Amino acid sequence: MSRIQLRPLSLDDAPQLLALEQTLFDDPWSLPALERFLQRGDPALGLEEGGQLVGYLLCGKGADEADLLRVAVRAEKRRRGLAVKLLQHLFKALESAGVGALYLEVRLSNEAAIACYQGQGFETLGVRKQYYPAPGGREDAMLMRRYLNAAERAAD
Repeated sequence: MSRIQLRPLSLDDAPQLLALEQTLFDDPWSLPALERFLQRGDPALGLEEGGQLVGYLLCGKGADEADLLRVAVRAEKRRRGLAVKLLQHLFKALESAGVGALYLEVRLSNEAAIACYQGQGFETLGVRKQYYPAPGGREDAMLMRRYLNAAERAAD
């Protein structure tokens, strides 16, 4: 079994990202959207095993806040701490860049992801009604935040 390596993603990864998006999400990003994101220079991390991406993370970064846009791990690689590995690497990178807080939305039905985020220090801020497309309609999203430094936590 090959070792799983964490690495930055590049534009060359867009086709593999698209294949994962189409497999793992009901609302996959398009190839042009992935390419535009990868060209922006925002945090984009991949987990690679044997030359194939098995997971990834995409994050939009502003001056002092960031938004976690995507975290995904192939179904057969889940429950091995890979999403946590991606998140912890992101936390360190954002904190060293002066980002104070990381936000995300997650489907209310995604209990495993919610538990993972809570285990990594995210707190629930509220619910965004009808946020996600879903079979037969729309689904609510939980809005969550994790402070990345003590000064931000103290200011709250």
